[in-house]
Amino acid sequence: MFRCLIFILFSNFPLFSQSNTLNQYKDSLQISGQIKDSWYEAIGRLYLQQDNYDSAKKYYLLALNTKSVNNDQLLKAYILNNLGVIFSPYSIDSTLYYYTQAKNIYLIEGDSLKVASCGINLGIVYKNLGLYERALEQLFESALVLEKINEGRYLASCYNTIALIYSRQNDLIKSLEYHKESLKIRKELQMKQLVASSYNNIGIIYRKLEEYDSSLFYYENSLKIKKEQQDTLGIGVTLNNIGLVLMDQKKYDLAEPYLKKSLELRTIKDDEAGIAITKNNLGLLYLNTGENTLALAYLNEAALLIQSLGLLEEMKVNWETKLQVYEELGLHQNALEASKNLIIVKDSLLNIEKTESLIEMQTKYETEKRSREIEMLEQSRSLQEGKLKLRQIWISLLILCAVFLSILGFLLRNRWRKEKVAKIKVEVLMQELHHRVKNNLQLLSSIFSLQSRGLQDTNAIEVIKSSENRINAMAIIHQKLYKNSESRNIDLKSYFTEMIEELAESYGYDVSNHNIKIHIDPIDLDVDKVIPLGLIVNELVSNSFKYAFPNHENPSLMVELKYHQKHLELEVADTGSGFNREQVTKDSMGLNIIDTLSRQLKATVKWQTKGCVKFNLKVAI
Repeated sequence: MFRCLIFILFSNFPLFSQSNTLNQYKDSLQISGQIKDSWYEAIGRLYLQQDNYDSAKKYYLLALNTKSVNNDQLLKAYILNNLGVIFSPYSIDSTLYYYTQAKNIYLIEGDSLKVASCGINLGIVYKNLGLYERALEQLFESALVLEKINEGRYLASCYNTIALIYSRQNDLIKSLEYHKESLKIRKELQMKQLVASSYNNIGIIYRKLEEYDSSLFYYENSLKIKKEQQDTLGIGVTLNNIGLVLMDQKKYDLAEPYLKKSLELRTIKDDEAGIAITKNNLGLLYLNTGENTLALAYLNEAALLIQSLGLLEEMKVNWETKLQVYEELGLHQNALEASKNLIIVKDSLLNIEKTESLIEMQTKYETEKRSREIEMLEQSRSLQEGKLKLRQIWISLLILCAVFLSILGFLLRNRWRKEKVAKIKVEVLMQELHHRVKNNLQLLSSIFSLQSRGLQDTNAIEVIKSSENRINAMAIIHQKLYKNSESRNIDLKSYFTEMIEELAESYGYDVSNHNIKIHIDPIDLDVDKVIPLGLIVNELVSNSFKYAFPNHENPSLMVELKYHQKHLELEVADTGSGFNREQVTKDSMGLNIIDTLSRQLKATVKWQTKGCVKFNLKVAI
């Protein structure tokens, strides 16, 4: 399939009458006894279309040495790419060499689509080698070109390959992102079979992320398209995948029909590996439902196929499940045999992994070495073919760019420094302003305090004290702004706690020794809303200390501020005896202040004044 995909990507010639055309070339050769230069490429192409790779390779290599091919660079690049396809299964070095040569020619000739296609081919090769950084470099470079020329079909393939690499690196979020980009393009182009494939890939990623509902959604979309396309084998695969997700969710009764239908379709298509996998899954399902005899039957059937196909990974799953079944059935001797076989299979897998790892390391080393050699040869050839005038133009352009960037950097740095100095000046001025306001407010508070000491009239003293408390409420805000000059926001929890403690102290109460409960959510709020809110709390708490606490044996006060659904909800409650709000409001400056500030905040206010006093305020922020 890998060869077929890349070959179709570059096929520019009709595929009909291949055998007849090939025979015509052979007949002409017998008659004339000579082969024309153009025949080598034509015969190689025909053999490639017939999947006769050895013969295709022979004639393509001969074609590269002909004068006609070397005079036609696009044709030469086409042959080089096809040689990359032919060498891909058994000579990675040659594959990389031919793809790179083809890409360089297409780059020189300005064929952006073919440049990007060669980049995708190189990305796939590097992916298979485990050289993920190099693979992504090629693929992202190709994606940029394909996005620019709006070539959706190849771009979707490119995104899909990038997603597979991220999945191998266990970066599932990025993998999901690129699978979805690929799916979007394939849906726009109505590439139904590939849309189904993308849905399936996304389902796999969501299952790894344990987002089972999303996984089922994409698997079911894939299944729907495969049914429309009458893709029996594909339907069997997706049904098996859905069954596995349902098993992950422990919905065994729902998983069973999916797995059985998958087994039925895979049996119809004689998909032996698929049959073995689904029977293994059914064995695991029945183990989990407690139907151990049925589980063992499926596992034994699966084992016969697995052994004949040499599927070690599935054999490991098979023995692991059997071991659990034998233990459930109390067949300890069988369980012991199963554990021994499981150890043998795991050792085999470990040895294979070690061997593959060594081969991969050797391949990577050889590939890196070969790539460096190719790069050195390319650099040498470029230097030899380069002209002095072109080099001077590039040097001049680089100098101009460097000068431009230097000037730009200098200007930007100067601008940044000026802005930084201006910002510091503003911060210092604001800090000084808050400091002076705080000091002036504290001075006013001190004046009120001194004035109240010389008064005898209780009402006058209360008026002075209320005014002093209001000033203190605003002074605390400016004190906090002074400490944090970089923000206009106030920490409500810290602010209200400090203000209530000071109010309690001013009326002769101690927050720690009296039943005063403060529950404030940690919220930062702009100073323009904090000031009216703070004054409201100041009035309410002051009233509690003035009227509720002196007239009650066990007075209590509760101040609660919560953030809920983009609203602040304030509640202040005490154990006072209540009051007639309509009558008191006419004469009470404090209640008038509360009403005025509530309207300013556009807040919703509720009062409860019978038997106790409870105030509720709700304001949007």
